[in-house]
Amino acid sequence: MRAKTAILFASAVYIAAWFLPSISLPDPLSASRIVVRGWGATRSALSPVWSTGLEWESPLWAALAVVSALTNVLFVTGVAVALSRHRRVPRWLSWAVGGAVLVNTHWLIPDPRFRSWLRVGYYTWLTSFVLLALALHRMQRESHSAAVPQPTA
Repeated sequence: MRAKTAILFASAVYIAAWFLPSISLPDPLSASRIVVRGWGATRSALSPVWSTGLEWESPLWAALAVVSALTNVLFVTGVAVALSRHRRVPRWLSWAVGGAVLVNTHWLIPDPRFRSWLRVGYYTWLTSFVLLALALHRMQRESHSAAVPQPTA
């Protein structure tokens, strides 16, 4: 699979994640569950920035939530740079997207109860970051090998 095709595939996975159920929380007022789609989960993760009534266990978890939500800007930037006319992808970009994968895995850590609330949208979203990081790395390798002159026989 060519790097640009992989970038487009990662983008399609990313877009799908915004509409899939990401979190399923128990409703304290009834026996049902509250399903939050990807875009709603991002909005909730940004809640420490503005007052929404959502409370976090600690300032650390609130900060991680905001940073995790902001990795979406990095994803869109990575796709835009990769699909631009300039074929060269900065090395830091694939490393930054790889770092975003690590930041975004923090949702798996808190406790088993929280992990059980995560749904297919979260895993799809996380996978899109992995796919983008791999595609950007491949794109760097392709541009580097094209820039290195090949010996002639």
